Amino acid sequence: MILIGFLLGVSLYGPFLLYPDWLSVTITQGSIEYQTHLIYAPFFPPDIAHLIYMLIVLGPLCLSELTQLRILGGLIALSVVVTYWVFNYAFVSVWCFWAAMVSLYSAYILHSVSLPRPTSLESDRV
Repeated sequence: MILIGFLLGVSLYGPFLLYPDWLSVTITQGSIEYQTHLIYAPFFPPDIAHLIYMLIVLGPLCLSELTQLRILGGLIALSVVVTYWVFNYAFVSVWCFWAAMVSLYSAYILHSVSLPRPTSLESDRV
């Protein structure tokens, strides 16, 4: 999944480094709208690319044995659905905002996980 996600990310954002004019940014209805030219747009619509990206992100979370990660996947999925439904015209920027909010739950997960404490070398000698 990591390799697939990396390759998709490079295919989505790499061309903008080579062709900066393939990306333009405007304000639409008070939100940032990214207008892009994607390298595979002639083959399938951008919504399919978004779907593949979401499956790569959500797949491991939803298949996890850890309840906290499944909840995280559910929160991300909910943010995707609501953003697509309400703010489709500025999906990327609005979803990034909600993803940042959902990342607060990631911080909670990391804070709540109890890790084993390392033992000191002196206690091993006794």
